Amino acid sequence: MILNSAKWVCTKLRDLRSNQRGVTGLETAIILIAFVVVASVFGYVVLTTGIFATEKGKDATMAGLEQVRTTLQQRSGVTTVKSLTENTIDRIKLRVSSMPGGAAVDPVELSVHYQDSTQMADPAFNIVQIRGDDDLSMESGELFELDVDLSGLNPPLGANIEFRIIVQPANGSPLYVQRTTALSLDSYNYLD
Repeated sequence: MILNSAKWVCTKLRDLRSNQRGVTGLETAIILIAFVVVASVFGYVVLTTGIFATEKGKDATMAGLEQVRTTLQQRSGVTTVKSLTENTIDRIKLRVSSMPGGAAVDPVELSVHYQDSTQMADPAFNIVQIRGDDDLSMESGELFELDVDLSGLNPPLGANIEFRIIVQPANGSPLYVQRTTALSLDSYNYLD
């Protein structure tokens, strides 16, 4: 049995030496080309994905900068105007301008919202230019007065009530103006 096993191993070793079949140069070239093609496709996909992500990041950054550039700022306190018939406030006036170096804001695209502890409303308002070049846009260095009509509030705005006016441009951050009305209402009250 050991002799048969030894004979078998010797035969196999002889066959191994006479049957040497290897990889040819053509087969090696095909394998190398396949690796290069796969690596090229993978590299292209990675680069394209990176460029796409970078472009989306740039778009998001530019949109954020555009919103910051068009932000409004309050330029003084708030003036309340008392109703002629009741002890309530009919109008609120505040002065606003575009941020220095900011983009122009179109007053037609502004919206104004009112809030207090009992209600929310979208009152009518007028915009009057105090200082500027008489065009229709709010540019840096110009001053505008917002006259917000609160006569339609129910219940009306009275004495010692905390309220908030939100001025929202079409593009940009809203301007929040929060004040408390005076304890006793005069024809005009200036709220710092």
